[in-house]
Amino acid sequence: MQNNNGVYQLDNLSKQSGISHGFSTNMLGNMSPKYGDDYAANMDKFWQAMGLDKNRVVKADLKNSDKIVDVINLENNIFECDALITGEKNIAIYFVIGDCIPILFYAPDKQVVAIAHCGWRGTDLHLAEKTAKQLRDEYSCDLSKLVIGFGPSIQKSSYVFDVPIEQGEDWQPYLQALPNGFTSIDVIGYNLAQLESLGIAREQIEVSTFDTATSPLFYSHYRALRSGEIEGRFVAAIILK
Repeated sequence: MQNNNGVYQLDNLSKQSGISHGFSTNMLGNMSPKYGDDYAANMDKFWQAMGLDKNRVVKADLKNSDKIVDVINLENNIFECDALITGEKNIAIYFVIGDCIPILFYAPDKQVVAIAHCGWRGTDLHLAEKTAKQLRDEYSCDLSKLVIGFGPSIQKSSYVFDVPIEQGEDWQPYLQALPNGFTSIDVIGYNLAQLESLGIAREQIEVSTFDTATSPLFYSHYRALRSGEIEGRFVAAIILK
Protein backbone atom coordinates (compact mmCIF):
# COMPACT_ATOMS: atom_id res chain seq x y z
CA MET A 1 0.00 0.00 0.00
CA GLN A 2 1.13 3.55 -0.72
CA ASN A 3 0.25 6.32 1.68
CA ASN A 4 0.02 9.96 0.69
CA ASN A 5 3.42 10.84 2.14
CA GLY A 6 5.32 9.05 -0.61
CA VAL A 7 6.08 5.82 1.25
CA TYR A 8 5.05 2.37 0.03
CA GLN A 9 4.60 -0.45 2.53
CA LEU A 10 3.89 -4.17 2.38
CA ASP A 11 0.68 -5.39 3.96
CA ASN A 12 2.12 -8.27 6.00
CA LEU A 13 4.87 -6.21 7.62
CA SER A 14 2.51 -3.29 8.20
CA LYS A 15 0.40 -5.52 10.43
CA GLN A 16 3.34 -6.13 12.78
CA SER A 17 3.17 -3.75 15.74
CA GLY A 18 6.84 -4.21 16.69
CA ILE A 19 8.35 -2.70 13.55
CA SER A 20 8.09 0.01 10.94
CA HIS A 21 9.25 -0.28 7.34
CA GLY A 22 8.96 1.48 4.03
CA PHE A 23 10.11 2.06 0.46
CA SER A 24 10.40 5.58 -0.92
CA THR A 25 8.48 6.35 -4.10
CA ASN A 26 9.47 8.84 -6.77
CA MET A 27 7.23 11.38 -5.05
CA LEU A 28 10.13 11.86 -2.60
CA GLY A 29 12.84 12.02 -5.26
CA ASN A 30 16.21 10.37 -5.82
CA MET A 31 17.99 8.96 -2.76
CA SER A 32 21.51 8.39 -4.11
CA PRO A 33 24.37 10.94 -4.15
CA LYS A 34 25.45 9.43 -7.48
CA TYR A 35 22.39 10.86 -9.20
CA GLY A 36 21.87 14.31 -7.70
CA ASP A 37 22.88 16.72 -4.96
CA ASP A 38 19.31 16.86 -3.67
CA TYR A 39 19.54 13.33 -2.29
CA ALA A 40 20.24 14.46 1.29
CA ALA A 41 17.14 16.65 1.41
CA ASN A 42 15.14 13.81 -0.14
CA MET A 43 16.44 11.39 2.49
CA ASP A 44 15.33 13.85 5.17
CA LYS A 45 11.85 13.86 3.65
CA PHE A 46 11.76 10.06 3.73
CA TRP A 47 12.77 9.80 7.39
CA GLN A 48 10.24 12.49 8.27
CA ALA A 49 7.53 10.63 6.37
CA MET A 50 8.46 7.48 8.28
CA GLY A 51 8.47 9.35 11.59
CA LEU A 52 12.06 8.26 12.23
CA ASP A 53 15.14 10.06 13.57
CA LYS A 54 17.60 10.58 10.69
CA ASN A 55 20.47 10.40 13.17
CA ARG A 56 19.59 6.83 14.13
CA VAL A 57 20.07 5.10 10.80
CA VAL A 58 22.62 2.59 9.51
CA LYS A 59 23.22 2.12 5.81
CA ALA A 60 24.49 -0.84 3.81
CA ASP A 61 26.89 0.42 1.13
CA LEU A 62 26.10 -2.27 -1.41
CA LYS A 63 28.86 -4.37 -2.96
CA ASN A 64 26.92 -7.26 -4.57
CA SER A 65 28.41 -9.58 -1.97
CA ASP A 66 27.15 -12.06 0.61
CA LYS A 67 28.52 -10.07 3.55
CA ILE A 68 26.10 -9.69 6.46
CA VAL A 69 26.74 -7.19 9.26
CA ASP A 70 25.22 -7.28 12.75
CA VAL A 71 24.33 -3.77 13.89
CA ILE A 72 24.69 -3.44 17.66
CA ASN A 73 25.07 0.33 18.08
CA LEU A 74 25.49 3.62 16.21
CA GLU A 75 29.29 3.83 16.39
CA ASN A 76 29.31 3.22 12.62
CA ASN A 77 26.44 4.35 10.43
CA ILE A 78 27.59 2.77 7.17
CA PHE A 79 28.98 -0.68 6.35
CA GLU A 80 30.24 -2.19 3.11
CA CYS A 81 27.90 -5.16 2.89
CA ASP A 82 24.66 -6.35 1.34
CA ALA A 83 22.67 -7.33 4.42
CA LEU A 84 22.16 -5.88 7.88
CA ILE A 85 20.68 -7.48 11.00
CA THR A 86 19.81 -5.80 14.29
CA GLY A 87 18.07 -6.57 17.54
CA GLU A 88 18.53 -3.00 18.72
CA LYS A 89 15.42 -0.84 18.94
CA ASN A 90 15.07 2.51 17.20
CA ILE A 91 17.90 1.96 14.73
CA ALA A 92 16.74 1.97 11.12
CA ILE A 93 18.71 -0.27 8.76
CA TYR A 94 18.49 0.57 5.07
CA PHE A 95 20.01 0.81 1.61
CA VAL A 96 19.17 2.43 -1.72
CA ILE A 97 18.37 0.42 -4.84
CA GLY A 98 17.01 0.58 -8.35
CA ASP A 99 15.76 -2.90 -9.44
CA CYS A 100 17.25 -5.57 -7.15
CA ILE A 101 15.03 -7.21 -4.54
CA PRO A 102 15.03 -5.63 -1.09
CA ILE A 103 14.12 -8.50 1.25
CA LEU A 104 12.94 -7.53 4.74
CA PHE A 105 12.83 -9.96 7.65
CA TYR A 106 11.10 -9.69 11.01
CA ALA A 107 11.47 -12.29 13.78
CA PRO A 108 8.70 -11.48 16.28
CA ASP A 109 9.78 -14.24 18.66
CA LYS A 110 13.22 -12.70 19.24
CA GLN A 111 12.50 -9.10 18.18
CA VAL A 112 15.10 -8.94 15.42
CA VAL A 113 14.94 -7.39 11.95
CA ALA A 114 17.08 -7.76 8.85
CA ILE A 115 17.33 -6.40 5.34
CA ALA A 116 19.08 -8.03 2.36
CA HIS A 117 19.93 -6.74 -1.12
CA CYS A 118 19.30 -9.54 -3.62
CA GLY A 119 20.14 -8.80 -7.22
CA TRP A 120 21.24 -11.66 -9.40
CA ARG A 121 24.71 -11.67 -7.82
CA GLY A 122 23.36 -11.75 -4.27
CA THR A 123 20.89 -14.39 -5.35
CA ASP A 124 23.68 -16.47 -6.85
CA LEU A 125 25.49 -16.19 -3.49
CA HIS A 126 22.31 -17.26 -1.63
CA LEU A 127 22.30 -14.06 0.44
CA ALA A 128 18.63 -14.28 1.48
CA GLU A 129 19.13 -17.88 2.58
CA LYS A 130 22.30 -16.96 4.49
CA THR A 131 20.53 -14.07 6.19
CA ALA A 132 17.72 -16.36 7.37
CA LYS A 133 20.30 -18.88 8.61
CA GLN A 134 22.11 -16.17 10.55
CA LEU A 135 18.84 -15.14 12.18
CA ARG A 136 18.36 -18.77 13.19
CA ASP A 137 21.91 -19.62 14.24
CA GLU A 138 23.06 -16.38 15.89
CA TYR A 139 19.78 -14.97 17.19
CA SER A 140 17.90 -18.25 17.83
CA CYS A 141 14.99 -17.06 15.69
CA ASP A 142 12.33 -19.62 14.82
CA LEU A 143 12.23 -19.62 11.01
CA SER A 144 8.61 -20.77 11.05
CA LYS A 145 7.69 -17.46 12.72
CA LEU A 146 9.54 -15.14 10.38
CA VAL A 147 7.54 -12.48 8.56
CA ILE A 148 9.25 -11.70 5.26
CA GLY A 149 8.59 -9.13 2.56
CA PHE A 150 10.03 -8.76 -0.94
CA GLY A 151 9.89 -5.08 -1.87
CA PRO A 152 9.43 -3.57 -5.33
CA SER A 153 11.88 -5.04 -7.85
CA ILE A 154 12.21 -6.03 -11.46
CA GLN A 155 9.88 -8.89 -12.38
CA LYS A 156 10.76 -11.82 -14.63
CA SER A 157 8.52 -10.50 -17.41
CA SER A 158 10.78 -7.42 -17.65
CA TYR A 159 14.17 -8.82 -16.69
CA VAL A 160 15.23 -10.02 -20.15
CA PHE A 161 18.52 -9.97 -22.03
CA ASP A 162 19.38 -10.46 -25.69
CA VAL A 163 22.28 -12.80 -24.96
CA PRO A 164 22.18 -16.09 -23.03
CA ILE A 165 22.92 -15.68 -19.35
CA GLU A 166 25.69 -18.02 -18.25
CA GLN A 167 24.79 -19.26 -14.80
CA GLY A 168 25.27 -22.49 -12.92
CA GLU A 169 22.96 -25.45 -13.09
CA ASP A 170 21.00 -24.24 -10.04
CA TRP A 171 19.79 -21.28 -12.08
CA GLN A 172 18.27 -23.31 -14.89
CA PRO A 173 14.70 -23.50 -13.48
CA TYR A 174 14.72 -19.70 -13.28
CA LEU A 175 15.99 -18.96 -16.80
CA GLN A 176 13.48 -18.98 -19.63
CA ALA A 177 14.50 -18.88 -23.27
CA LEU A 178 12.08 -16.62 -25.15
CA PRO A 179 11.04 -17.05 -28.82
CA ASN A 180 12.91 -13.89 -29.82
CA GLY A 181 16.18 -15.30 -28.53
CA PHE A 182 16.14 -13.31 -25.31
CA THR A 183 16.47 -14.86 -21.85
CA SER A 184 14.08 -14.04 -18.98
CA ILE A 185 15.47 -14.24 -15.44
CA ASP A 186 13.26 -15.06 -12.46
CA VAL A 187 15.34 -13.69 -9.59
CA ILE A 188 12.27 -13.51 -7.34
CA GLY A 189 11.48 -17.17 -7.92
CA TYR A 190 15.01 -18.27 -7.08
CA ASN A 191 15.01 -16.32 -3.81
CA LEU A 192 11.65 -17.78 -2.85
CA ALA A 193 12.98 -21.27 -3.49
CA GLN A 194 16.07 -20.65 -1.36
CA LEU A 195 13.98 -19.51 1.59
CA GLU A 196 11.48 -22.32 1.17
CA SER A 197 14.39 -24.81 1.19
CA LEU A 198 14.90 -23.82 4.85
CA GLY A 199 11.34 -24.80 5.70
CA ILE A 200 9.97 -21.26 5.50
CA ALA A 201 6.38 -21.46 4.28
CA ARG A 202 5.35 -19.49 1.21
CA GLU A 203 2.54 -17.99 3.30
CA GLN A 204 5.17 -16.24 5.45
CA ILE A 205 6.45 -14.27 2.47
CA GLU A 206 4.74 -11.36 0.75
CA VAL A 207 6.05 -10.39 -2.69
CA SER A 208 5.34 -6.90 -3.98
CA THR A 209 3.62 -6.89 -7.36
CA PHE A 210 5.29 -3.63 -8.36
CA ASP A 211 7.68 -4.12 -11.27
CA THR A 212 10.32 -1.39 -11.01
CA ALA A 213 11.07 -1.71 -14.74
CA THR A 214 7.55 -0.60 -15.65
CA SER A 215 6.13 1.25 -12.63
CA PRO A 216 6.46 5.05 -12.62
CA LEU A 217 6.38 4.94 -8.81
CA PHE A 218 9.97 3.70 -8.52
CA TYR A 219 13.36 4.41 -10.03
CA SER A 220 14.75 1.66 -12.24
CA HIS A 221 18.31 1.27 -13.50
CA TYR A 222 17.12 -1.25 -16.09
CA ARG A 223 14.46 1.10 -17.44
CA ALA A 224 16.69 4.18 -17.38
CA LEU A 225 19.34 2.47 -19.51
CA ARG A 226 16.73 1.74 -22.17
CA SER A 227 14.59 4.88 -22.01
CA GLY A 228 17.22 7.55 -21.40
CA GLU A 229 15.24 8.94 -18.47
CA ILE A 230 16.92 10.54 -15.48
CA GLU A 231 18.25 7.84 -13.21
CA GLY A 232 17.87 7.59 -9.45
CA ARG A 233 17.51 5.20 -6.53
CA PHE A 234 14.88 4.56 -3.86
CA VAL A 235 15.17 3.61 -0.18
CA ALA A 236 14.27 0.32 1.50
CA ALA A 237 14.27 0.47 5.30
CA ILE A 238 13.12 -1.39 8.40
CA ILE A 239 13.29 -0.53 12.09
CA LEU A 240 12.57 -2.36 15.33
CA LYS A 241 10.41 -0.13 17.52
